Amino acid sequence: MTDAKFGVLDAPKWPAFKPDRPQPPLRPLWRRLLHWGPILAITVTLQIGMSALYVHQQWWPLTTVAAWLHITVFLIWNYLTLTNLCSAAYVGPGYVPLGWRPPTAADEAKLQWCGVCEGFKAPRSHHCRKCNRCTMKMDHHCPWVNNCTGHKNHAYFVRFLASAVVGCTHAAIILGASIYRAIFRVWYLYYGTGKEPIVELGLYGLISTIFAFGLAIGVIFSVGFLLYVQLKSIYRNRTGIEDYIMDKVDCRERTDTFVYPYSLGWRRNAAEVLGTWSGQPKGDGMWWPVVDTCDQFTLTLEQIAQKESKRQRSRVYVIVRDYSGRICTLWHGVPTLCCQPFSDEARIVVKPGQHYMITRATKYWLYGDLLIPGGSPDAPEPSEASAKVLHGADIGSNRHRGWFPRSCARRVSDVVVTRPKEPKKLR
Repeated sequence: MTDAKFGVLDAPKWPAFKPDRPQPPLRPLWRRLLHWGPILAITVTLQIGMSALYVHQQWWPLTTVAAWLHITVFLIWNYLTLTNLCSAAYVGPGYVPLGWRPPTAADEAKLQWCGVCEGFKAPRSHHCRKCNRCTMKMDHHCPWVNNCTGHKNHAYFVRFLASAVVGCTHAAIILGASIYRAIFRVWYLYYGTGKEPIVELGLYGLISTIFAFGLAIGVIFSVGFLLYVQLKSIYRNRTGIEDYIMDKVDCRERTDTFVYPYSLGWRRNAAEVLGTWSGQPKGDGMWWPVVDTCDQFTLTLEQIAQKESKRQRSRVYVIVRDYSGRICTLWHGVPTLCCQPFSDEARIVVKPGQHYMITRATKYWLYGDLLIPGGSPDAPEPSEASAKVLHGADIGSNRHRGWFPRSCARRVSDVVVTRPKEPKKLR
């Protein structure tokens, strides 16, 4: 966190960028929700909520004011879960305008260029390959809202997680107590005081209630963990991508101490995301308040330096065996099938003769960028130096990168190229 000796520089009031091209409109809400992620989230919410409401009538009949208040509070959690999910899906994270440039040309050298959006990336923004846009303060692309989590919808997303966890905890209490009374119904009939509510559930009703109880417990643990990660992110004012950048800060040789520019103290950090009742964040998503020892481009320059260092460590591989891009890789060996990379990044189709610049690797998988679109093993091999220049070039929307099995490729320096002998010339 920010030490007391650091002050805070507010975001500069630079003029807003006026795009010179039409910007794509937001997708309609129904199209954002028509995806397996939101459909599954809404279905689970309704299943838990309806099951809890059904057994609530027997566990705590609506004959008192307390019972009405109790069920009203439970309905509020369901309402907040669904509305915040829809808000996070529809509002979206906010996107950097296509063709965006900083106010001054001198600052262009301090920013990264996006070949797909044909513009510079604003500080803290990253290109999402699923949304196909540069996202403001991108944290991650969430399938449950079928959208990125970023600057404009971060508060809605956190509220969705919090209401889901609290609502499912409430539902688990109702369902658990009802299942207990349903199982021991006979005992209460014969040995009870006669004042206890009797819960009667048939076979299918009992199965449905137990299933909803299991769903509620699963949501509490899984979504609760995600909520913890998001609250930790807000506390430190870091996105998931920025955590990854900061993890690599100490991996580079440096003579200075790097200071994370956006950690303003936990109160200010929380206010930046959760400080408004409407859910709309503070700021424009382009420029940010920073500690006074940094500027708007501190983290971006660090990221540029890390990418350059990664290019220097990367190596060229040539593909020697086909790969279809499917997760099932039994033909490439059982270890390759069982040791899949823990990432949502794409598996790509590779063909013999293609050359890739490898930037990440596991024991059985490689991750890289396509350098030469195709050909045969007899094609000339790029040198390490020329390949790195090509790897660092702006290849825009033609970029082809992802994971493929290590058994499909060989280091260029390890490949022995055999060329067919030329026929002897007739004299």
